[in-house]
Amino acid sequence: MKLPFEINAGQTINDTHNYMLAVYLFMLKWVFVIWFLIILQSFIAILWGNTLQNSLTLFACPFAIFGLLWLLIRYINTKNFTKNQRQFETIRFTFTEKEVIQKAEGLEIKLEWSNYTKVRKFLNLVLLFKGRMPISAIPKRYFKTNDDINSFVKMVNRKIKASV
Repeated sequence: MKLPFEINAGQTINDTHNYMLAVYLFMLKWVFVIWFLIILQSFIAILWGNTLQNSLTLFACPFAIFGLLWLLIRYINTKNFTKNQRQFETIRFTFTEKEVIQKAEGLEIKLEWSNYTKVRKFLNLVLLFKGRMPISAIPKRYFKTNDDINSFVKMVNRKIKASV
């Protein structure tokens, strides 16, 4: 992929939900490990015949907590999206040799390649990271083919490595 490269991307409510899901998944990996261990412990307790009621309660707690967290995140995202909908209508990403420029209505952000640490494909998004946190999301539908996505990811990785 040759630079400069531009993408005019509008974000939908599902894009913002997937972006926030990615933020929480990448930020809270250890929480999911603990959640898995609790579920595993509960399952083993059920198999060994320990008190079924206590084991099922322990088994259900992580599902209830993460279910409520998921609903809260979706509610907050939907509220913010409808409140600031014009901000998400069109975002222009311009990738140059020196930096990435993001333009939205009333906002322009310029970040040098050294600010980014990695790029990942996640659900229907391509995410650009700073540290462990995704800071930019481009919906995959704005690329023509999967080969375009793969060449874009390779180009971004090459620029990130060259800037370090």
